Amino acid sequence: MLKSRHVKKEYQIFDQVSSFFDRSKFSIVHLKYNNASLICKNSNIYLFMFDEITNTTNMKIRVKLLFTLSLIQSICFAQQAKDIINQIKIRQTELVKVSYDLKRIDTIGTHIRQMKGSVFMERHKADTVFGFKFWASKVDDPIDKIYDGYIGYSVNTKEKSYEMTTSKIGFSNLTNGGGGHLIMGDLIKLDTSGASNIEISEDIIGYDLIFKYPDLEKYDVTKRFKQVKIDKKTMLPVSVRQHQESLGRIQDLYFEVTRLDINPTSSIYNFSELDFLKSYKHEIPVVRNSPITKFVGQPFPNFTFPVFANGTKQVSLTKLKGKVVLLDFWEVWCSPCIESMPKVEDLYQKYKDSGLLVYGIINDKSNLDSSKSLVKKRNINIPMLLANEEFKRSLQINSVPLYILLDKAGKVSYFSHGFSDGIETAIKSALEVE
Repeated sequence: MLKSRHVKKEYQIFDQVSSFFDRSKFSIVHLKYNNASLICKNSNIYLFMFDEITNTTNMKIRVKLLFTLSLIQSICFAQQAKDIINQIKIRQTELVKVSYDLKRIDTIGTHIRQMKGSVFMERHKADTVFGFKFWASKVDDPIDKIYDGYIGYSVNTKEKSYEMTTSKIGFSNLTNGGGGHLIMGDLIKLDTSGASNIEISEDIIGYDLIFKYPDLEKYDVTKRFKQVKIDKKTMLPVSVRQHQESLGRIQDLYFEVTRLDINPTSSIYNFSELDFLKSYKHEIPVVRNSPITKFVGQPFPNFTFPVFANGTKQVSLTKLKGKVVLLDFWEVWCSPCIESMPKVEDLYQKYKDSGLLVYGIINDKSNLDSSKSLVKKRNINIPMLLANEEFKRSLQINSVPLYILLDKAGKVSYFSHGFSDGIETAIKSALEVE
């Protein structure tokens, strides 16, 4: 609570000022608005100054006193901000799901753009990227952004197509463009990192937390801050302003929640079963810098891995020479991998008599049991192998599904990040069939 800060006149006499200072040296201590000093008592900020301090000794004492009070003020504000932030974080741990509508206003120099839409978030404690899953849709924009806790999707509802990513750069781009513009992460996970100072003020509606950040002198970026409005009733963020200036040019991004549904009884979006994967076309971007590129035309590194169904049986690449081999790298948490399995199964059944071998490969041993269950449930007959993290790192496999085709000499003839019609074309070429 702030006393006298926004009031023209308010007086308060302290009876226990001696706990801070030697009262015998001074007359009465009054709170005043003009030319006032500050003191903190019981988490309140009070204004005060001394009467008729004229001699040099007392003036020195006054200077010391003012310095002390300035320090007290900083400590009081810091403690109050810390208390509010702790309350917010406790409240946020109670969130399982949130649904909200949001309007956003960006001011970039003299240009202003406005947007609005809807977002559904679901807490995902194990996730280290965002800490939550989300679906975000913007009004008058066909591009929805989705994150299921493992894979990010950019879904074009007009063209009925989608792109996917599992890279750090790809994840960071999820909040750029389309529905991603409406993601207000501070609502479910308040980010206090990087702030050099935190200020707090209060009004009838709630609290304003202002996080100030150091200037980026190298890039001429100054006056950086984030202002978060906390609603007193819910103790959750309801608006966020991100501000900075570069060479006198303002960049101000303002997010305001216009509707908030906390822990709705029904899910707005089912992240475990993404319907668009069944009917939308997967647009696979051209990957020019994939680590797999270096293996094209070269012998694929040898491996020996155990088979899912029988841990004692192993498959060694050296014994597959003379066969065309399709390696399907997948994981149980990868929805596109699972949706593509029937298509890979069809390729196997169609070309196995012509000499095609197909092996599914996972690297995450902790998901072995759930992977076995999934394969059995989906009635997939492709042999499944368990690789390891060392093999994954050696190939620099950082996204799935990944399909690698080996020719009869054991060399990489084709690869694809995601299922595409090109896989069958490459198989037919390697098998020399029509």
